[in-house]
Amino acid sequence: MPANVYLCEKYNQASDIAGVLGVVRRHDGWFEVKGGDAVTFASGHLLALLYPEDYDPAYSSWQDSVLPIVPAPFRHRPRDSRAAGQLKVIRGLLAGASRVVLCTDPDREGELIGREILRELRWSGPVERAWLPALTKPIITKALAALLPGTKTAPLADAALARSQADWLIGMNLTRGLSRRLAGRKTCLNVGRVQTPTLALLVRREREIASFVQQSYFEIRAVVEASGIGPVEMRYAPPAEERLVVRADAQAIAASVAGAVAPIRSKEEAKSAPPPAFYALSSLQMDADRLLGFDADRTLKVAQALYDEKKVLTYPRTDCAHLPDEFAADAPALLGLLAGMPELAAVAGRAAAAPVLRTGSHYDSSKLKSHHAITLTGTDPSGLTGDERELFLLVARRFLAAHLPDHEYISTTLTWMPGAHAFVARGRVPTRAGWKEAFDAGGPEEDGDDEAARPLPKIPDGTQGTGKSAAVEEKTTRPPSRFTEGQLIDAMKNIARFVTDPAAKSRLRATSGLGTDATRSPMIAELKKRGHIVREKGRLRPSGVATALIGAVEKHIPAWADPVTTALWEDELEAIAEGKGQIKPFLDGIVAKLRSDIAVLDALSVPWSERISAEANPTPVSAKAPRGRGKASGRPAPAKTPQPASTASGTPSAAPAAGRTDLRVAFADKDKAKALGARWDADRRTWYVPAGAALDPFRNAGFLAA
Repeated sequence: MPANVYLCEKYNQASDIAGVLGVVRRHDGWFEVKGGDAVTFASGHLLALLYPEDYDPAYSSWQDSVLPIVPAPFRHRPRDSRAAGQLKVIRGLLAGASRVVLCTDPDREGELIGREILRELRWSGPVERAWLPALTKPIITKALAALLPGTKTAPLADAALARSQADWLIGMNLTRGLSRRLAGRKTCLNVGRVQTPTLALLVRREREIASFVQQSYFEIRAVVEASGIGPVEMRYAPPAEERLVVRADAQAIAASVAGAVAPIRSKEEAKSAPPPAFYALSSLQMDADRLLGFDADRTLKVAQALYDEKKVLTYPRTDCAHLPDEFAADAPALLGLLAGMPELAAVAGRAAAAPVLRTGSHYDSSKLKSHHAITLTGTDPSGLTGDERELFLLVARRFLAAHLPDHEYISTTLTWMPGAHAFVARGRVPTRAGWKEAFDAGGPEEDGDDEAARPLPKIPDGTQGTGKSAAVEEKTTRPPSRFTEGQLIDAMKNIARFVTDPAAKSRLRATSGLGTDATRSPMIAELKKRGHIVREKGRLRPSGVATALIGAVEKHIPAWADPVTTALWEDELEAIAEGKGQIKPFLDGIVAKLRSDIAVLDALSVPWSERISAEANPTPVSAKAPRGRGKASGRPAPAKTPQPASTASGTPSAAPAAGRTDLRVAFADKDKAKALGARWDADRRTWYVPAGAALDPFRNAGFLAA
């Protein structure tokens, strides 16, 4: 039997590690390596949390089960028959082993994948950890020669376990509680710790768009003759809070310009801009969305393949944008590697000869936590094609830019004030391209402000300017835009921007936001899969059911749509991962909140006509929900769905509910009505506003029936 068992997260990881240790023979489910040791593997999570009805058959009925359901303790079972078979293989290897070396992915979830297997198989021997930020031979060799004590990384598994159990508690209980009180036929109203406030971001943006009222405002473009130099175009464009909204006021200012004389104030400054930071996963996803059209999940999958399979990039699921100080020594060789790529050859060759090493900013070990930024491994990328080559080039350009000089330019501001109104022209002239050479025209760090980038005539400060002409330009305000996937990830990460309460905003600035870099894109992908999010022309909108769901959560259990709640919980999980927190107090707080909110839901008595219907792409109650571990959704049960009140003839009653207001909505406007919170009464074939909801948004949209 093997003395040492190396436990990996997936087959290709095991194959790479076995290759470094020296493969003797390939067995079913493991590698025999030199010295009689074994390298074996999982395939992600081999174990899944049980469903409620697995604890007690009485929980199979959503309508009759007593909530909240709180397993004590939580139990697991093999994910499927293949997982059960691999667990049997691992059990056999552990039987005679003296030590386990965990080689799973270097993050919370990777730690849990290995630890839960050892816990399930009752391993009590020593555990050490190989920390593998990349899967190249040199990095594997280095990690195996410097194993960490298992106790050092064990808190990561605690955080992942707390996360999975919290998501189970929230998803199973609130999904059931909300669905049985507010859902219509064959509709499942999924609620989750991260997914619900994320969905709320989209719903609230959609409401802003639907209630937006376009307004005109005016700016003035003037031509000013600089004495002895020539004309220059300047503009009066006050900030939003001071805009000119009356045409006559703008015309009066324009009329005063002709013939007016005043000195032109000229301010010229030499400025510089450092290159952007190295990529973390979220910033890579934002650029890939903006520049390549990749959705967040596609970017993560390609980046994972570049790490796992092609071995050209380091571990991608990182929220860090810095590299360790000692990595700076590798920069010349990595830049030399990039010089072999036609797109980067000339610039990378020069950078390799004299790289700028930004220690204390880009290279800064004090800024590291579990992981460093995404960077190059030194493996030759010449064989990459398609998506993999495009994404690699994004990372390569960012790496190259970090080792080029600062971008330098002259910034000029001209101000002419013939009265109470300042006309301004701004321009910029590059004096040194610096790191911008790493990017093609229109690349990720190019500026899109054409006016700011234009050169201005050299005008000495105090030169007299005479107004030659002026024209009034009418502009209109624009509604907020729907989020792209990259923008949604940015919003989740920087959630404080979307909170108005000063105290809450201050607290959120100190948190990591909604979810983590590793979980945000899978969450968005899951919401799209359920039909709660629809992608149209590269932008995201909520479905009708999602809009109604968020409205119900905001009305009855608002904390679950509040990003403050989730972001603060995420910080508790981070404290657990750092060994500063415990699982039990974290889960106790969630259970207490669940008990309170389940009581609120159980007290509801919502007429059938006001329930959230399945008309807009819901998750059917009769369908199977995903059985993955720790999912936030509750598994739909055999339908014991409440039926609408019937008349004596057996048909549903068509009487309108008391207190509600009927609307007049054209078919083409139904999405706008949904976004405002309107509901559809299928029996009466009419849209309506639920009792107690504000009517002004519907009145402004012209939906109130006469």
